[in-house]
Amino acid sequence: MSSDYLDRLLRAAMKRRLLDSLALRALMKATHLLGLALAERIRQYRDSGDTLVDRFAQLQEQTLHVALLREALETLASRWDKIPERQRPHFSPEARFKILRLKTLLALSADETASTFRVSTGTILRWEQEALGAPQRHTVGSLLKPVPPVRRYHDTVRHLIHTIALAGFPGDRSLAAHLARAGWKLARRTIQRIRKEKPTLPTPAPQAPAAAARAVRARYPHHVWMLDLTEIPGFLRLFCFKLVVVLDVFSRMPLAARVFFAEPSGRDIARLFAATARRFGSPRHSVSDQGVQFTSRVLKRTLARLGVRHRYGAIGRAGSIATIERFFRTLKSVTRLRVKSPLLRADLERRLALAFDYYVWSRPHQGLAGATPAETYLGRRPAHLDAVPPPRGRPGESAGVPPPPFEIRYLDLEHRLPYLVRKAA
Repeated sequence: MSSDYLDRLLRAAMKRRLLDSLALRALMKATHLLGLALAERIRQYRDSGDTLVDRFAQLQEQTLHVALLREALETLASRWDKIPERQRPHFSPEARFKILRLKTLLALSADETASTFRVSTGTILRWEQEALGAPQRHTVGSLLKPVPPVRRYHDTVRHLIHTIALAGFPGDRSLAAHLARAGWKLARRTIQRIRKEKPTLPTPAPQAPAAAARAVRARYPHHVWMLDLTEIPGFLRLFCFKLVVVLDVFSRMPLAARVFFAEPSGRDIARLFAATARRFGSPRHSVSDQGVQFTSRVLKRTLARLGVRHRYGAIGRAGSIATIERFFRTLKSVTRLRVKSPLLRADLERRLALAFDYYVWSRPHQGLAGATPAETYLGRRPAHLDAVPPPRGRPGESAGVPPPPFEIRYLDLEHRLPYLVRKAA
């Protein structure tokens, strides 16, 4: 075939835009293969057995994560750049307050802060001027209000709540529960009011239809166990891990967990359940969904040998597997697996071990009225029952008021698992 003919063929294809779609598909495929190659190379470094190489690979993994997150933030911010500055939605008073706190924490200039949050430098300076010029205001941009009576909580309490909110506690209810365990009793609505958030009334749960069979209710530890599995995507989806958990329903205590590289079989589930029963004793009932692992003959024979009555739950009904599904949601939120996916099985197991310790010993459980699973499982008195109200005072009063009696600490090095501890006397 002549060269002149090939040139004319190439020009004709370009005019018809046939090469655009081919090049785009090739680029997307090459990008996917590049991600897999990067993940595989980092995994090889992590498995090398050399401590120095392993630390280098962890650093490269963190750097790649940060670069991807920064690119995602810049992509989102580019949408705001298309809107004129005066037509962009305004930040709420609480958001402005957080922006100034982040500016102070990261030692950013007004120009850097304005560029990051897509506002003008004058806006940042005006927020700072309002915050410094009106110390009686509790959030930037709020309207002037009369001085409240002495029933108002002290400024140190309000400042501590804003600081704790930035430390990573998930919500107002959880923050109130953590404060109660540390020794201060504050209502969730009070924390909402201090943080200047609009209170949201909880929507009543829909009435579940009457089930044909009576639902099993856990009345004591090891009365009812739930078992289920969930999928955890790996770094750049090089692998997909499967996590199986056995949960005590009464205390919300995770009794056993195991990570698999592939879909576990019924024999794997039976071995895990039998090992858990040998350690804690057999439960009276067990509940699971109708997955092929939980309907297998080998699991049924194991449960029959242990004298366990097995039931299958339905999502959304009383007595179903909603409890363990909520546990998986909390676990993934605490470990932030959606933000930073694990590369190795050892990484995932280490993060899960810390998350389990945090969930069992330090995190108040809403379904247990503020107690932790460990307190309920061991029959201890919940710490939040001994909480007392914090000091009250007028705005600007600080003389004679002691500092907060506790401080924020983290269970992990990445500051993802915060908890409160009392200061040494």
